Formats: sequence, C-alpha cells, structure tokens
Amino acid sequence: MIILLCVLLPAAAGKAAGKQKEKGSGQNMNRPDIVLLAETGSLHRHEHAQIILPLATPLQLRIGSEVFTIGRTEIGFIPPDTPHQCVCDQQLLTVNIPRAMLSRRDAPLLSKARIFAGDEQTTAVASLIRSEVSANPNSSAVRYLYFYLYEKMVEQVSHSSVRYMHEHYDEPLRVTQLAALENYNVTYFNDWFRRQTGTTPLQYLRQLRIDRARELLESTDYSVIDIAAQVGYTSHSAFTRAFREVVGMAPLAYRSISRRGGRDGGRESSGVETMATR
Repeated sequence: MIILLCVLLPAAAGKAAGKQKEKGSGQNMNRPDIVLLAETGSLHRHEHAQIILPLATPLQLRIGSEVFTIGRTEIGFIPPDTPHQCVCDQQLLTVNIPRAMLSRRDAPLLSKARIFAGDEQTTAVASLIRSEVSANPNSSAVRYLYFYLYEKMVEQVSHSSVRYMHEHYDEPLRVTQLAALENYNVTYFNDWFRRQTGTTPLQYLRQLRIDRARELLESTDYSVIDIAAQVGYTSHSAFTRAFREVVGMAPLAYRSISRRGGRDGGRESSGVETMATR
C-alpha cells in the first residue's frame, strides 16, 4: 500500500522523464506495502497493479488517449504493466498490489484499467483510511483494508454467480445453485463460466477459498482447523490437500514463510519507506 504524492510538471519535463518504469516498491513485493513516493507525473508503468483513492481533491489518470477523473467517492484500478500518468495537486492513496496477489481467477475481470463507483461501505472505508493515514502514517492496519477494496472491485465487474461465490464461499455451494442465478442449465453454465473467467465454477470457488485462507494465515493466529472451517471446508485433510495443490505448500509452512518474509524483507511490516522516482 502506498501514499503517492503526484506533482504535475511542465510538459517538457514530463517528456524528458519518458516512459520510464517505476522503480521501488513494486519490485520483489509479496504483500501490499506503504511507501511515501515523490511522483513526477510522467508516463510510467510498474509490475504491480494499483488501486487509487484520492485523499482530498479529484485527480486525472491518463491511460493511452483516455483521461479519467477519479473523485473522492471513486476507486481507480490500474493493471500491471499498464503505462499511465497521474495528474494531481494533492495527496492520494494508492494500494500497490503485487502481481502474485492478483488471483488468476479474477484476471479476465480486471484485465483493463477501470474506475469504480464507491458505494456507502466503500466510501466509509476510504474515509477511515484517510483518517488513519493522517493520524498515523506508520499504521499497519491500513494494509489489510486492501482486501476489502479488492473484493468490492471484483464485485462490481462480476456476474451474479461470481458475486454469490464471493459472498457465500464459506457455505456449501452447488453448481446447480450458481447456474440458477444466471438462468442457465448446468451444462451451458459450466461452458459459459469458463468463457467468462477462464476456469470452472468449482475451480474458481476453490481458488477463492484458498485466497481467503492465505489472508487469514498471514494476518491471524487462528489454527489451521479454524481457518479451514471459516473458508468453507468441513475436513482438515481436504483443506490441506486443496491448499497444497493451489499454493504448493502446507498451510503452516505458508504462514511461516509469509511472516518470515515480512521480518526479513528489509523493512518493518508497519513502517513507511520513503522513496522518490528518478
């Protein structure tokens, strides 16, 4: 997660900066991070995705020939490796999302830059983020609000069956239920769902549950059995097997590595790194 300060430079300076690749926080990221960044406003790109939240006044986001205005009640999203330019005269909050944290299940839904309208809950969370960052720039609590914002974005671009899975992933779900939400028979629904998301409904649901389990393993001390139940598994062995197949390691091994990475990654997990683009 980043606090990004954008400064609009004269056109010549922007051209001189060129299509540079943004340096710093996006490299070797394995979690959202907080960085104070002095941005030039020039065209740039980075390997991570970004969620953008204005802190005070609306801002302009230029992507190719299109110019988007992001208001205080809206959320901007920039996919990885997308050349863009941010033009603003006030602070804004961006959430840097490591590529590894962008679920493959959501890739078709978040394959291009978008502006999302903030609903009542999202606006309230954005206000909380602004207040928390103003009062305590070193707060680690802000980082975890990323997960909420991410889910809200996916929800806005999702179909009824996908939204239902995001809201009820911890419950027993049947393909017949999901097909009914789209008014399709099961056979057609399976083919249609794969065209929309690149995967099957059951594979999407498994990925969704395992992604949530990873969040809980990183941010809580719940036992593996408790986490399995919270994400919809009634069997510890079934959860562990699914986790291994998706992540490549056992749940406890993932917890150990993710937390060791936070300690050994060159910064404190709750700290703020100051960085300027060159």
